[in-house]
Amino acid sequence: MNKAVRSLFFVPLILLAGCTGSTVYHSYSPLPPEGWSKSDTLFHTVSLQDSLPAQYLLSAEIRNNGSYPYRDIYLLLHHNLADSCLYQADTLHITLAGEEGTWLGSGFGNRYQLSAPWFTFTPSRSGIHTFKLTHGMQDTLLKGIPDIGLKIEKQ
Repeated sequence: MNKAVRSLFFVPLILLAGCTGSTVYHSYSPLPPEGWSKSDTLFHTVSLQDSLPAQYLLSAEIRNNGSYPYRDIYLLLHHNLADSCLYQADTLHITLAGEEGTWLGSGFGNRYQLSAPWFTFTPSRSGIHTFKLTHGMQDTLLKGIPDIGLKIEKQ
């Protein structure tokens, strides 16, 4: 193998080796076909057991279909990252479609998927952490969202 071919082979490997993020949690919650009720809370329980403090990135994962009536969505998250007994609240506003109505993210046909980085955090303790997710839209029953998920990556 000549030098030029070897260089082309090893450059992608070196670039991939530089990626330090690794997924420690990634899960979707399926929602009822009739819609996501404002009173329905999705729970995600995650074990983070690092002996040394590590930084993580939390992202919201959204799957929508063409019947979703809005360009955006508000998600509300309650978590116990700082204290196992106290929950903090965070809100995320995610744009799902451009001004002309084209869905963002990836997908085809009538299904689309979008990952939205939410925040980075360093847990104050190892152990079990709970994430409670609801929607913050005015609709009592939000239609067109078949799945919502959370993804946590170690940075």
